Amino acid sequence: MWLTAEIADRINKKGIFYVPTLGVFNATKSTRPNAYREKFIKRHFAEDLEIAKQFNLKIVSGSDYFGADIVPHGQNYMEIVTLAKYIGNTQAIIAATSRAAECLGLDNIGHVKKGFDADLIVARGNPLTDLEAISPKRISLVIKRGKIFTPAI
Repeated sequence: MWLTAEIADRINKKGIFYVPTLGVFNATKSTRPNAYREKFIKRHFAEDLEIAKQFNLKIVSGSDYFGADIVPHGQNYMEIVTLAKYIGNTQAIIAATSRAAECLGLDNIGHVKKGFDADLIVARGNPLTDLEAISPKRISLVIKRGKIFTPAI
């Protein structure tokens, strides 16, 4: 939060990942409105991400969807959708997959590649052009470590 050019430069020099966590702000915005909060959200969404892009920070899609009524499990895809508004669909998908794996130090996930764990979703639609395709209601299958699961939705 409150990213500056100086901080972004330090992040780059240290090889630190930037995890803006945007989606939860959209989910909770209407439950606790006030002028400061609205200004804070606008600053974080627009200015911070612009600085992150200018400094080519390694942006990772994180999440604060912890399961409460206002931020329920299963809606964390909105983090990727929100992030895409600022960095584009392709970069948002990378932020949620290969770059997230790199951030966590996991070297056998995050890519569709021989020898990697087969953690995939099969979506109805193309997330490169329509990220709503990754919403729970449009997921046909989940493949976790090679096992196929049919979503409960």
